[in-house]
Formats: sequence, C-alpha cells, structure tokens
Amino acid sequence: MTKVLLCSTVGVISDAVNELEREGRLKKVVLAVFGAPRSQDSGSSCLHVDHGALIATGLEGTFEGADLSYLTIDLLDEIAWSEKYVYPMMDRLDPLKTHTHAQRKYLYHFLLCFWAEIIDRRKFDVAIFGSAPHEVSDFVLYAICKSRNIQTLVFNYTRLPGVCFLSTDYTPRGIEHTGGAQGAEHTKPVKEYLARIRQDYVHAIPIDTKEALDKFGGPKPSGWAAKLDRLTAMPWIAARKVGTALRVLRRLRLEELRALSQHKIVAAEWRALTADYQARTRNFSRPSRYVYFLLNFQPENTTSPLGGRFVDQYLAVSTLAHHLPDDCAIVVKEHPAQLLDFDHYNYLGRDANYYERLSKIRGVCFAPLSSDHFALLDGSLFVASVNGTVGWEAVVRKKPAVVFGEAWYQGAPGVFKVDKDEDCLAAVRRILAGVLISNEMIDDFLARFLTDCEMLCLTPEDARVAGVSFDMGENVATAKRAMGRYLKPS
Repeated sequence: MTKVLLCSTVGVISDAVNELEREGRLKKVVLAVFGAPRSQDSGSSCLHVDHGALIATGLEGTFEGADLSYLTIDLLDEIAWSEKYVYPMMDRLDPLKTHTHAQRKYLYHFLLCFWAEIIDRRKFDVAIFGSAPHEVSDFVLYAICKSRNIQTLVFNYTRLPGVCFLSTDYTPRGIEHTGGAQGAEHTKPVKEYLARIRQDYVHAIPIDTKEALDKFGGPKPSGWAAKLDRLTAMPWIAARKVGTALRVLRRLRLEELRALSQHKIVAAEWRALTADYQARTRNFSRPSRYVYFLLNFQPENTTSPLGGRFVDQYLAVSTLAHHLPDDCAIVVKEHPAQLLDFDHYNYLGRDANYYERLSKIRGVCFAPLSSDHFALLDGSLFVASVNGTVGWEAVVRKKPAVVFGEAWYQGAPGVFKVDKDEDCLAAVRRILAGVLISNEMIDDFLARFLTDCEMLCLTPEDARVAGVSFDMGENVATAKRAMGRYLKPS
C-alpha cells in the first residue's frame, strides 16, 4: 500500500487523503507537518511538527533533536542544488535582519538531519504539499524527497479563477498529462477573466491587490487634516512608547533592548527606501522605446523557489539590459503591494540600496506607482518579469512577454522563457522581428492547459479572491480524483 506523507493541514487536502485511505488506496504515515492538527486527524499516524520551534532550534546551532550522523558529504552533494533556493527563503525568518550566515548554515544542516531521519524511519512513498514549498523547512524536506526518489505531489495555483494544477514539482514542468478538468463549463469564469484583462486595469486588478491598496495605499491626509491627525495621535503614541520603554527597562533584558533598537533601525531603513523610490520616479517621462519590467512582490514563493537564481531580480534586469539595443530603455515599476505600510513582511524584500543597484543598470528608469499599469504595458516593446501576472496580462493584450522564473503561463503564445543568456538574446531578437498573438491562439493554449488543471479551490478565501463559489464536498472530490490519478500502486 502506498505510504503518504501529508505536508499540509488544509482541510480539502486532508479530507481527500482521508477518503483515499478509507478506500485502501494509501496509508497515511505523517499528518500535520505544519500547523496544528485537526481533531479528526489525530492518532498514532500523526506526527505534529511545530514549524516555529523547529526553525528556532535550528538557528541556535545546538542540533538538539537531530542526529548529526545524517549530515554526510553524499547528502550535501545530492541536494546542493537546493542551497540557492533555501538561503534566500530564510529572509522571511529574519524580521530584524540580524541572522548571521553561520546561523543560516546551521539551520540548513539541522533541517537536513531532522528530515533525513524521519524519512528513513517512516519510509513513505509519496509526499503531498498543499502549495509550492517555500517556508524553508518544507523546501528542505522536498529536496531530500527528490534526492531519495520519493514521489512528490504539489498543488500549484494560477491566476485563472478557481484553477489549480497538480504537479510532481512546483512548476508546470512537472505536470503529467493525466487529464484533469474537461468540458466547456469549466472555461466560463476564465473567459470572463480574459474579458476583464482586455478592458482597462480598473476591471482587471486582482481583488486581493485592490483590497490591500484600498486599505493601506489610499491617499494620506494633507495640510491641516494631517496636522490634526498627528496632534490627536501624539498623546497615545507617546504613552505607548513610554509604556514600552518602562516595561523593557523594568525587565532589564539586554536582548529586548537590542531587539527594540534593531526594530527602529529596520523601520528607519524602510521609510528611507520608500522615499528613495518616490524620489527616483518624480521626474519620470515615458521613453519612446522601452521594455516594461514589473517587479515581483518579495519575499514570496513566486521568487523563491519559483524564480530560481532570479530571486535577485536585478540579475534579470541586468541580463535583459545586456541584450537590448542601445536605444531601448527598461521601465521598472515596483509591485503595487511592495511599499505598502501594512502588517506584513514586505519590508524584508528590499534592502537599503535596492533601487540604487537597479539604477546602475544601463537604460533603467523608474515609473511611479500611480502610473497606469496597462498604459505602460501597451506602450512597451514587450513586457518582462520573473513570473508576475503582468506576463499573462501582456499576451492576453497581444504583447509579447519574457519570463525569467517558472510561470504557470510559460507555455502560452508570445511568452519566452529565459534560463540563460542565450535564451534572452534569442527572445529579444525574435520579439523585435515581430511576434503574432491572437485571441484564438490564447484560447487554444487555455484549452490545452485546462485539461491538465483542476477547477479547485483549497480554501474559502481562495474561492473568494478568485470570485467563484466554494463547495467543500466538491473540492474534496476534485482533490481526491487529482491525487488518485498520480498515485502509483506500491
């Protein structure tokens, strides 16, 4: 019987696996690897791993709870490919930007030992992930599974409403053509989505981006209104700061004082970085010939692991600039959510010299966040991105796109995938010579792509953002069918 390691606590996937187990299709070996286990999933087969505690232990460098004998040269060589992904992922674990390289190395080695021992002890056949592994610990687990030839199944999201695909890795390259969604009824919400993209950006903006901009990116009070707001808030702010200072001093804990100071430094750097971008866009004038490069939001799985080496997006911009004609500019625009002042880790995605580094690349200029997204897209020679939705929007609007990472739409007409310099050179030459993209070509691509996908939402929030209904039973049945097609008898 197939033994499965379930690396997800998402209800749809858990229930689907439970049904497959009851039918005798598989045996669940480990459940609730991340997050708290649900009551119906408890029992002897459940190994609950506290992700936060695991990371904290690894960063300490004591290797408590891990068997160092698993750390061998052979293992390190087998998964050496994963290091370029793992270390950038660790940024999201470092809110104060204080982790040393040594700490990150200890964490990586600790996780290798921890997961290698579990894999050898539990001896499972398949590992199932609810999304692209990107939380460091799950990616190391994924890498070891690959090195041990253990089958991996990953549920991958697209920007198509209610559409997701199952793959043997976290990219479309791992799709096995087993035949998923079928029939014209599945394409109705997709066609409506395409129609919105072909209008103006007000209709096409993703709902989650719009909500974030409406909540955190709206106009700030100015003049007397702003002064009144500040005066009203001052007593409360002062009281809060004094209270925090008194609590810290009362405890006399050096680590808290250090953390408080570092928090102030990081916050000041963030404010300066935001002001730096605004200053660089103040005198923006759209060039006559340019490529439109929209930056990805970071840190997120779209760049790590999906961006590969292009997690450093300036490498993509630099590669592009090297192969463009001298009279062609690169208009770089920041992701609309990257500089929002909201309770997120977006401040970790840019360092103090990020825009200065980009500005040193030939032909680069910066567009204001307020500039019309589709106007910049339509006026460009072509669009470039690591793997942002802008590439899909481009080809739907009949504009070629270059992608440097793994994108769900990378097989679409007019999309050019770049892995190395020669790919970029060939793409630029081909696009400048002329590329035809028609609505019929887009429809043909979607007809083929959707046969390998599922009309599946894993959570009610996924469905809300996609603008489709959520039925738990239907989604469980769909996830069960999808996994069943991939599971091989042991």
